[in-house]
Amino acid sequence: MGVAKVVSIILKYVANGKINNEVIKDIADDFIDNGTDVGVDKVKQYIDKKKSEIDNILSRNYMLSIGIPEDEIGYIVAEVKSLFSEIEITDDLLIQCNYNCDKLSNHLLKEYHKINDIHIEYEIPIRSALFNVVKELINISLEDKDFVKKFLIQINNTADDTNSALKSLQQQGQVYHQEVMKRFDQMEGEPQNKNLELNEVKKFKNNKKSEYIKTWNSNLFLHSEENPKTLAETFVVPDFDLKCKISSISRLITKNLVAIIGKYINYDKSSNMLITGVPGIGKTSLIAKIANEYRDDERVIILRFRDWERSELKEGLLNAIYNTLKCEKEDLENKILILDGYDEIKVLDDVQNIINKFLVRLKDFDNFKCIITSRPTYIKSEYFANVIQLNRFKIGKVEEFYKRITDKVLENRKKIGLNLEVLGIPVILYMAIMSKIDISNNSSKPELYL
Repeated sequence: MGVAKVVSIILKYVANGKINNEVIKDIADDFIDNGTDVGVDKVKQYIDKKKSEIDNILSRNYMLSIGIPEDEIGYIVAEVKSLFSEIEITDDLLIQCNYNCDKLSNHLLKEYHKINDIHIEYEIPIRSALFNVVKELINISLEDKDFVKKFLIQINNTADDTNSALKSLQQQGQVYHQEVMKRFDQMEGEPQNKNLELNEVKKFKNNKKSEYIKTWNSNLFLHSEENPKTLAETFVVPDFDLKCKISSISRLITKNLVAIIGKYINYDKSSNMLITGVPGIGKTSLIAKIANEYRDDERVIILRFRDWERSELKEGLLNAIYNTLKCEKEDLENKILILDGYDEIKVLDDVQNIINKFLVRLKDFDNFKCIITSRPTYIKSEYFANVIQLNRFKIGKVEEFYKRITDKVLENRKKIGLNLEVLGIPVILYMAIMSKIDISNNSSKPELYL
């Protein structure tokens, strides 16, 4: 079972909104060929889950969060889906691209050029949308290089069944992750209490911190491999406004936002914090920086709102967290949980009630801190004890960012300072710079996208 085959099936499913039952049956038959009887329903559930993850990336909320204007979203999504219906992802292609987001998204953009045989309208937002989808495809590919093994681990209920299946796959030369193999091999003949240790390992396994660390150290999406720039090299912390009920933080006279968040992380009582700002201002980038700063601190856990389906939130946000992290209330004591992107939550009704109930339940904890990021219009800041509002770049920050991106000094400083409503948003400024637009012109958002 090649992962590329699965990825292509998922893309066709996203593009057409339907999937042929024969395709699902073929995948199930592949499992049988590998000596494992997996039902069609289980395969369908897996494919549906992966499709949902990509559908979310192409959702209105997500497109807005990466800076695509609302009146362009329908066109951009339609064009991306049109491309998905035409192209094929192969194992050879994934290998040639070295499982690299930039290389694969550039390949797809070239294929789009070939299909349309014209200059792409709205090329920057299409490139941005493609890149974000490709990131998810690469995650699927890297997580599921040995798709059969991954699938078996997910659906088998006993260590013995999983170990047996893994041994079978090993004989076929299909096991990629040797550390996982060793872990299951060690279970043979070990005392029953070793299962307790395995259960401990499983707790917090869905922590997304490593993904944010990877983002922090990865090449920016419009930079080529020949001229790489990482988020770590280019990120400029925005100016901010702080409203804080924790006296030790409010007395902290500093403009260092990371130091303030560090003070909050090491606060020894339960509390909550909201980090808010307009789309593209750098909320997720800031979380990536924090993830990297606390990469070895096991207290820091990161989850994303967009990863939860509506059904998972029916019993409340705290229960969804327990289920995702495979933990209980006492496991979250002394932890710092970061929940990124509240504006991407898939529950469209009663969203404020979800957060209200969650914040009330947090009062039962002795030492548990939660940081939530969101766009301002999606959440009421008055419910939070501590609020950080990220602000648009002033001209000094624009100059610093421009220097980090281009290694050059910004010209026409005064004229650019008149258009900070647009160019003060880092993601828009970045796309404008990389598109070689004369940012000294008083361009509007739509003009910059064009």
